[in-house]
Amino acid sequence: MKRSVLPAIISANMLASGQVVYRTMQDGWSSDIAQAEVLTADAAARAALRNSAGDPEVVGAYLVPVRLSADGPAPTALRDRSRLSGPSHRGQLP
Repeated sequence: MKRSVLPAIISANMLASGQVVYRTMQDGWSSDIAQAEVLTADAAARAALRNSAGDPEVVGAYLVPVRLSADGPAPTALRDRSRLSGPSHRGQLP
């Protein structure tokens, strides 16, 4: 049986800048995770992910499991917690 990832939000990267963004309730994108739409139903999550994957402004849309807190959704996976801080490299790449 498949494990549920809900509640979840949708994360992607802006195609033009690479910036990490989160899908909002208005079907837009925000770099502020507190504005992310929290999905709690499988059908709604699948539909939102399909719509996000077809958005020409972003690339790599995927569901991010979260726990709910007073400050908003908080990613449960290390990868997604580290994405909150921005790029992990320091200085310029060669």
